[in-house]
Amino acid sequence: MPTVEASEQFEIDASRDKCWNFFSELSNIASCIPGCESVIRIDDTTAELRVKLKVGYLAKTFQMKARFKEVLPPGHIAFVGNGPDAEVSGALDINPTEIGSRTSVKYSIEIRPISVVGRTAVSMMGKDLVKKQVRQFVLCVKAKLEV
Repeated sequence: MPTVEASEQFEIDASRDKCWNFFSELSNIASCIPGCESVIRIDDTTAELRVKLKVGYLAKTFQMKARFKEVLPPGHIAFVGNGPDAEVSGALDINPTEIGSRTSVKYSIEIRPISVVGRTAVSMMGKDLVKKQVRQFVLCVKAKLEV
């Protein structure tokens, strides 16, 4: 089963420092993942997540251990997540814009199914649903940072 990928570049009405402080906490990133039911912080770079995926009348809760893979202040964070059903990798690139205190962010994610349940979920999700989830993530981030 091939991977499913999606990305979005967007601007936030907040300083680069404010964005960096938000994204450098794994629990903040996880709190904006659509369907994230719980985040248990293990340490500064690792957390256990429970994410409920719902497609139509079908729903499944996935458990995953997520960690920062690479942190290059103040502009790049890469993360990975591993669970029995899927592996996830993603990145955030954070750059100031030339307009006031706005910040440009590029968010990308790749999902690789492992189990039969993971492959079924990814085949049902398809590219469109992953794009919708990325959009929901962006809207959540903007809501939390543009206060």
